[in-house]
Amino acid sequence: MKTPAYIVAALFLLATYALPQQAAAHLEGTEESLMFEELDEPCTPEEVDLEIHVENEVTFVSGGIGFCESQEMRRISHEYQLELLFLEKTAKRESFLASVPVQITDSKGSLVVDTVTKGPLLLAKMPAGRYVITAAYNGIVKTHHLRINDKHQRVVFSWRTQY
Repeated sequence: MKTPAYIVAALFLLATYALPQQAAAHLEGTEESLMFEELDEPCTPEEVDLEIHVENEVTFVSGGIGFCESQEMRRISHEYQLELLFLEKTAKRESFLASVPVQITDSKGSLVVDTVTKGPLLLAKMPAGRYVITAAYNGIVKTHHLRINDKHQRVVFSWRTQY
């Protein structure tokens, strides 16, 4: 049975936050605990500096690479109606993707967002309506149709590869 992408994403967040802290608690007072001490310190502004873009009435941010940036994306995600997650699946694992070209068109076919992701997550605030999202990886284009309203929605784009 395949594990759904949202479960993998949740496990990733758990692994990057809770598990290292638990490991640090067990290693306290040992040389190995020094590896985990950085996690106890707050992230610097430079580590969570996300660039906010505005295109055609759509405000969006992309990122999620590294512990601090992924935590900041998670923290602000509730402020955005749309959350996109990009994954590559192989027979043995799932990996997060960055540098994914993304286009969002409105119900009239007008291009409202044309960007390349800076990490595995893209968050967007946009007017209510119907949209088509396309994302490409390794020459394969995926499309998703959705209706945006005030409710937060998460869309996972995943590509299966042979490696």
